[in-house]
Amino acid sequence: MAALWEAYKAPAGGGVVRTYCIITVPANAQVGPIHDRMPLVLEAEDWPLWLGEEPGEPATLLRPGVDDVLLVDPVRARRSAR
Repeated sequence: MAALWEAYKAPAGGGVVRTYCIITVPANAQVGPIHDRMPLVLEAEDWPLWLGEEPGEPATLLRPGVDDVLLVDPVRARRSAR
């Protein structure tokens, strides 16, 4: 999954603060019935562009994955504790 991260020194105290986020895109046909967004799942051949190892515009990768890129499985009802 595509993500962004950053680390910086906090002004108060000087400790290192690390932040992370998962990039989302519009849902594909498989995820759409569950939610309108989904994580951006990058194909292995797209990794160098996303990581800045080859020239190009990473924004071109912001698209829904193929329909079978994620496993969609119903969650079973939780049994109540006795």
